[in-house]
Amino acid sequence: MKKFLGVILKIIAILILVAIALFVCNKIMQVLDRNRAEKNAISYVEKKYGFTPEVLSSKKDYDVHVNADIFISYSKTPTGNYQVKMQHDGKDFTVYIPYKKASDEGTDDYQSDEIASAIQAEVSSCFDGKVMAIHNYQDSRMGFRYIEADYFDGSDTEKFYRENASYYVYTVGCDLKSLDLKGILKKFHASSIYVFDCVSEEAFNDFYGQNPFDILQPEMDGISIDAFRPYLDECAIQKADEEKEYLKPNMREYGDFLYDTVFGGNVEFTPIEGIDLQNWRGNKADSTASGYSVKSAEKTFIFVPRIKLNGVEKQIYLLYSYTDKNGETKYSYGHDVSINDNYRMFSIYDSELKDFEFTIVREK
Repeated sequence: MKKFLGVILKIIAILILVAIALFVCNKIMQVLDRNRAEKNAISYVEKKYGFTPEVLSSKKDYDVHVNADIFISYSKTPTGNYQVKMQHDGKDFTVYIPYKKASDEGTDDYQSDEIASAIQAEVSSCFDGKVMAIHNYQDSRMGFRYIEADYFDGSDTEKFYRENASYYVYTVGCDLKSLDLKGILKKFHASSIYVFDCVSEEAFNDFYGQNPFDILQPEMDGISIDAFRPYLDECAIQKADEEKEYLKPNMREYGDFLYDTVFGGNVEFTPIEGIDLQNWRGNKADSTASGYSVKSAEKTFIFVPRIKLNGVEKQIYLLYSYTDKNGETKYSYGHDVSINDNYRMFSIYDSELKDFEFTIVREK
């Protein structure tokens, strides 16, 4: 029995030693791979740019695949490269370089800002008016990095056009209706372009500062654009192999609110006095209200300016009534579907516009 236990202990000891040896070997290989990758990255930069950078950090590079079909999950696959974070003259950048053998064949984003600025300048030249901002991703906070192997000498911009890119262009004073956006797509090898022409530079600053689309794809019949009608003079969307979509808001003012319709049609408002708020259950008693009857043949948007008192925003509601197909009066609440900081937006649908009356209710 003792002999048997001795054999077992020896086997366990051998397994432990093997595991330690494998762990140590793996760590040694990781160090060797990292050192080789960093040397490769330095050689690559010296060959491409003619300076010797400082290495800040490095790690293996992976392709990340996100699956959002039912449950959000992701997997990652090694690319065979290292990401080597580097710095030169106070500028940080990343080199993607092989690490299994000596190599100076890699890619990097050192010139990303230069390339982006050059392409944006060329895109800007296609527009009249004043181009305020350009991005090739809808959310300007996320951005896109040009990771390139070729050196950009300032004159060969077309080599760096991103295939199937989407451009988001913000302008003031641009004529979008007659602009050949499909020709612009062809020139830059892009798949789509979204152009938002603001009514003024001040409106652009308000509109752009709120990052209105925030990862959402803007659509002409979607809230993402409708909520910003007060800021827009025109808007156009062009996708490859599709007809251009064009919007010309017709913002008008009535009383203390703004309004517009889907197709810019006429709307008639008539003030109503003495609306009984008790027709809507749950309405707060400490509110002030102003009422209107409406005549419109299409979907109508009501934009009510947000109000802050002593730094606290006062709640705004829209209560409405209409006559249904059976001749009965219905009382309902309009939901604020705005996504901007200055207005609450409520939608009135053409199917509800028979004997339509609405009330803007504000907390005192």
